[in-house]
Amino acid sequence: MKQLRTLACIAAVGLSVAGIMSPATAAENWPMFGKGYENTRATSDTGISTANIATLSVVRRTTDGGITGTPTVVDGVAYYSDFSGYVKAVRVSDGVVLWRVRPQTTMLSPSPFVTADTVYVAGNNSYVYALNRTNGAVRWTTQIETSPNSRISSSPIVVGNILIIGTGSYQVFIPATPMFRGRVAFLNATTGAILPYSTNMCPSASCGGGISVWSTAAIDEAARTGYIGTGQAYRDPAGPYSDALVAFNIDTGAIRWARQFVANDVYQLQGTLRYDYDVGAAPNLFVANGQRMVGVGGKDGTYRAFNRDTGAPIWSTPVGQGSPIGGVMQSTAYGDGRIYVTSNTSTIGSGRNDPVPATSEALALDAATGTPVWVRQLDAGGFGGVAYANGLMYSSTWDGRLRVFNAANGNLVKEVQVSPARGAYVPAPTDGFPNGSAGGPVVYGNRVLMGYGWTWVLNINGGLTTMEATVGGGGTQTVTLASSSDTYVQSGTPTTNYAYNVNLLARLADAEGLTRASFLQFPLTAIPAGTITSARLRIYGRHDATTGTGQSVSVWPGTRTTTWSGPNVTYDNSDTETGVDFYNTSSIATATVGITPQYYEWNVTDYVASRRSLGHATFGLAVDSAHQYRVTFNSADNTANRPELVVTVSGGGGGGNQLPGSCPSGFTAQAGVNQGFMHNGVARGFVLNVPANTSTPRPVFVSLTGSVESTNENLGARGGTSALTSDGFLVIGPVRRCAGQDPNGSGTSVNGGTCNQAGTGGWTWNPWNEGRVFATAGDPWKTAEGPDSQFLEAVVRCVAGSYPVDSTRMYLGGISSGGTMTNRALLFNSDFWAGGLPISGEWYVSQDNGTAYPGADEFAARRQAVINNPTKIFQGRVGPLPLPASQSPMIVISVWGGTNDVWYCGSTLCADYRPSTQAASNYFSSLSNVVHVACSSSYGHQWPTQNRAAFNTWAATTLASHPKGAPASSFVLPPPPAGYSCRIGRYTDHY
Repeated sequence: MKQLRTLACIAAVGLSVAGIMSPATAAENWPMFGKGYENTRATSDTGISTANIATLSVVRRTTDGGITGTPTVVDGVAYYSDFSGYVKAVRVSDGVVLWRVRPQTTMLSPSPFVTADTVYVAGNNSYVYALNRTNGAVRWTTQIETSPNSRISSSPIVVGNILIIGTGSYQVFIPATPMFRGRVAFLNATTGAILPYSTNMCPSASCGGGISVWSTAAIDEAARTGYIGTGQAYRDPAGPYSDALVAFNIDTGAIRWARQFVANDVYQLQGTLRYDYDVGAAPNLFVANGQRMVGVGGKDGTYRAFNRDTGAPIWSTPVGQGSPIGGVMQSTAYGDGRIYVTSNTSTIGSGRNDPVPATSEALALDAATGTPVWVRQLDAGGFGGVAYANGLMYSSTWDGRLRVFNAANGNLVKEVQVSPARGAYVPAPTDGFPNGSAGGPVVYGNRVLMGYGWTWVLNINGGLTTMEATVGGGGTQTVTLASSSDTYVQSGTPTTNYAYNVNLLARLADAEGLTRASFLQFPLTAIPAGTITSARLRIYGRHDATTGTGQSVSVWPGTRTTTWSGPNVTYDNSDTETGVDFYNTSSIATATVGITPQYYEWNVTDYVASRRSLGHATFGLAVDSAHQYRVTFNSADNTANRPELVVTVSGGGGGGNQLPGSCPSGFTAQAGVNQGFMHNGVARGFVLNVPANTSTPRPVFVSLTGSVESTNENLGARGGTSALTSDGFLVIGPVRRCAGQDPNGSGTSVNGGTCNQAGTGGWTWNPWNEGRVFATAGDPWKTAEGPDSQFLEAVVRCVAGSYPVDSTRMYLGGISSGGTMTNRALLFNSDFWAGGLPISGEWYVSQDNGTAYPGADEFAARRQAVINNPTKIFQGRVGPLPLPASQSPMIVISVWGGTNDVWYCGSTLCADYRPSTQAASNYFSSLSNVVHVACSSSYGHQWPTQNRAAFNTWAATTLASHPKGAPASSFVLPPPPAGYSCRIGRYTDHY
């Protein structure tokens, strides 16, 4: 049904956003150190740009051991390891730790490599681990080097079933026997078995020892070739592969070619001290001027590019002063035809454990020629990799700062202190830089993640910092909205409804005698904060004439203050149903619609701005003069080119996710009990619980009671209020409009009785208007939204006038009839809600035509229908008929209390929530842009009791992790608390 058509999702799933993207924007995965096999360290994400980079700020720090690897991020989860030997999986959206394991007690400093089911990490003592991506369980462990004082700094790379990694050592500080000899090792990625070949960088015939490989390989998968840098030797002779770029066959380990940057480099603290000019940065693979190149920077202060296939030199550019911790130590990035480099230019420090690169320079090189495009001098150097995204270059410095440069000209546009304080050396027992940073940034959507804490020795404290750029950023935003209802009417059939037609028509009567007009309704709730500078109604169609210049079509404004439903509109009632009066009001815009099918536009800026506070706008379309041919447009039920309302706002200043507030006249929402909220002519009430911090837009949870609890009992005894407000939610408890429950009535309160008694309108069971019973004895709002669903939205909008509400994180949920009402609100109003938590909610299954199943026991008949066909999409009186073919993106967590989740009317079974939750899961999980989580337990028909506090927190954080507009593919299901079994998709444990 068109009135449920979604209007607010990101371009990939329906909402086109120009300029600045929201935090819900789908982000590219960054599954390995260099983002991809080419080690470009660049993403095409556009969530951060020069327009909003000024708003980038720290939103959370997760305390861990020191983190020097680039975090990897896949499907919304960051994976990283630290100096204490821990590996973590953390949800990026809210910082929730999904799992934390400790494979060893010493440092795991490289970046993880993440596949569909495995996370690979490596570190001190040369151990490589494969972990289960779901829970962190260790699948295998392999030690690839047994010489003393060995340490892996190279990040693992997995190609097919081959894991490729360099070996390293700190025998440069502490000599040992036997002498370390560096190589590239190859492992079976499934079993961890070391493959029977390697790339030996220090063969005994030509090399005295050493040559750590702390670079990370770049891979040309088609050519089956890897490229990696090498370190200096520890003893004479240095050999041909020290301080070199080496190309090797990934299937045999054989060296294809090698190019040595500095010959005869031997460096060991207790021995010979020559240059220490390792090539530790990861190579970049790129194509420029039609040439397949590989390039890499060295600690000698030079970036070199070679023919990828032959190793022939192409260009070489000095980029700084070489030294043991000078030159290019940060792996470089490639993007938009340029190489982005930071190179250390000086060193300070008095001892072995405190030296740092005091100064550096950032620069961009033309990838084709190596010519510097711009150079900027910096007051600190660094070690972490550079990143590039959307015209911005990101780099870290040793003292814990992130620097962001305009990649076009090198201007420093943002600086963020990533660690809690400016980094400095802390002597023993810390012996390192707990607030410094040696890790590289990763850009993910509108977020940047970077580690802090590093040391030259074995362990240090630190953590992971998440930064976000605010949506809006003070610039402009454009959103494209789809119609929620549209239809046309014609004079010849004055009582016929055309809401499901794929076309909209306009015509004035002529010899045919038919006048046609069309109506469209658009919700405006997805418009970001700021001033509306443009609103354009765009409709696809044509004038049906075969020749000519077309027909003049005008747009009239709707004046109705409430929304309308397309199936209710006919020719006879269109003026009262839609609020459009073609005769007594003036049109607001006119355009000529030609005979060529295309989008035609009307400027409706002032009208949309005037309707913004109401949350919806209605347009009527009619031609200006009679004509032999009609004008035909595509409706929202068409398969393509649907109606659009394109709205541009400016000056949002970061409020793009804040819901505009709107209350009944004279009413202000306050913490605690709220009474006298007028809605649909009735005084209603609600309870509002407010979190401690409301300085930024807060998520909302609307808690709906079942039929046997009061509002306060549901909020308090069930534990939801404390858990949700602790998680930063505004919690709203609407009061039911039934006997003994209206807080405005005489002698009643929100603590009053149940709804299993006579209620408004003479109904015998009326907790919520949720579509329960057939015919006149039942709920009269079966096929329309109904007053309660509208009331829930109205309350949230009113609360937004007193406290900032995050318009992308508005959820509702409840038990029993509250779960049923949750289903109903989501079915009718998915444009508004980001999702819900229906616990033991009814579906009120019906036949495909909406009628009851035949037989004396209708309950038993519909129950049996689901048992007979447990995967079918069932129609249900909980929602509209027919059920919408699509919904706005959202998350729905359905919860079933197990085989004893039933309800008895006296001694008779009158409700079984197994078939109803099955039917709900079948429908919601069938929608591509809806995340449905099916959860089961064994507590029966009540608010979940097993690990209740843990469940409440899990449910709240899981909902909040998937804001409005986030693609379903980005959702990662965190493990539920003990006592609950949850899966993405429909229930498979019911039948």
